Amino acid sequence: MRSLSYAIPFALMLAACGGGGSTNPTPDAPNGTVHDAPSATPDSAPAAVTGLGQKCGTGLPACPTTASACLTAQGAASGFCSGVCHMGATLMTDAQGNVGPSNVVAADDAKCAAIYTSTPGTALCSLDVNIMPAPTNPIQKSTTFTFDAYCGIKCGTGNTCPAAMTCNTTQMLCIPN
Repeated sequence: MRSLSYAIPFALMLAACGGGGSTNPTPDAPNGTVHDAPSATPDSAPAAVTGLGQKCGTGLPACPTTASACLTAQGAASGFCSGVCHMGATLMTDAQGNVGPSNVVAADDAKCAAIYTSTPGTALCSLDVNIMPAPTNPIQKSTTFTFDAYCGIKCGTGNTCPAAMTCNTTQMLCIPN
């Protein structure tokens, strides 16, 4: 089922993303201790995300042209850079107000993958913005909605996300910290 709104509630309890760890190829000591062998290169902080997923907002660097839209949830101080992947998409709710499966924007996932330069996670065309008519709660029944779809980042293995993002485990999408 598709979500009808990029109203990811940032106030939800969020799972922390995994990070770091030694990339040392030397195995642990065989005596049962859990110590990494010495490493010539210490662990470093994850690199800042640029482009799709880059943190944006007041006082932050501008989004690059490849991901020029700064998407923020209502009331949030910052958001993340994204790009439009499908303009003027439509879908319709059924008589109970359910949204059926839609492959309308999934075909545009490649547009998002082309502008995603980070790891972990997977870029996909998934964030519905500028929804018309505005959805209500409960969602309107038997209604056709028009929207623009923007690129988002699906959480990676173990609910991991790029630096400065956290996995919203309800929607399995990375959101800014």
